[in-house]
Amino acid sequence: MATKDELWTGNGKSAKENRADWKAANIQAGRINVEQDATLNVNRSITGDGIVLTGGAASFQADGSFGTTTKVGDKGTVSVGINAKLNINLKDANSASRANETSRSLDNANSGIRAYNNGHLESGDSAEITINAGHGRAVNFGEPFGGTTEVQKAAVSIENVGYGDQFKGDSNIPVWYNSRNITSNSATSTDSNNSVVLADSTKMNITGRDGLVLGNRATFVTGNHSVVHIDNQGNGAGLLLDNFSKVEVSPHSQLIMTSYGKNSSGGYWGGNYIGLGDNGQFRVEHDATFKYTLTGRNGGNNTPYDDNMNILSRSSNARPEVYVGNNATFDGESDYKDYYGEIFAFP
Repeated sequence: MATKDELWTGNGKSAKENRADWKAANIQAGRINVEQDATLNVNRSITGDGIVLTGGAASFQADGSFGTTTKVGDKGTVSVGINAKLNINLKDANSASRANETSRSLDNANSGIRAYNNGHLESGDSAEITINAGHGRAVNFGEPFGGTTEVQKAAVSIENVGYGDQFKGDSNIPVWYNSRNITSNSATSTDSNNSVVLADSTKMNITGRDGLVLGNRATFVTGNHSVVHIDNQGNGAGLLLDNFSKVEVSPHSQLIMTSYGKNSSGGYWGGNYIGLGDNGQFRVEHDATFKYTLTGRNGGNNTPYDDNMNILSRSSNARPEVYVGNNATFDGESDYKDYYGEIFAFP
């Protein structure tokens, strides 16, 4: 399985774990359909993923700028139909303590739904999606496997981590998250298209260390009148999309995100709580609510430059944007006290 191959190569680093400890997913398939009014329960008490998606593909269309990609075929997809329910509970789903963040643990790499590239999660009207990821990640499309180093980084000081030092003191970041500290162009990730697109009145509830980490050329749409809750514990990210990505908090919908204890992970370049990359677009449409609250950051002594939310766009012809529509709410709060970490930033 690709999971074991990636574990063993460890993103180019020497693996420290026994690959036999990584177990096959409950379901591995090109496409999973949960039909109208049906329920799919995926429960797991051992290390590994709930669902692994395969076979997804994308095509690239040049447009004189960065170009766009579109999904090809129906593979790499979980589809939750009208009034249908998808419930995923990974190992330690209801007891996600932070005990293993300072040591290597494959449980931190567990993912509710994983695709190595070109992954898609979609819903029909009034669907319900619940993912309790424990120490792991709810949805991981196109992001590194992780698992070959600890989540919590070693203590560093602001004096040792300059603004231009991409990974100094942060060797864990490229293992767990893509770096967004790159200048992209139309040739970047032309084979990638990842998405979580919810239909009207969907309910999504996510708990775990990481929420949605969706890679390059990704789209996240909440759907009109939908309610999405993402609750993260410890040193995890809530919502990360990389270059040429878009988030839409749809009209009359709610995207509510909370984090407790993110005090020693991430940076402005990757692994922060909410982030987009080159030419990122974040839209809160009319009458919608977007709110994120981070507590327990403990002053950020180990995490200089770890913006709570940012769009890191370096290309000179990019047009990154945050849009807040009529009667909409954009509300960010954090007890992070590091001088270089922002509630929201365009670094």
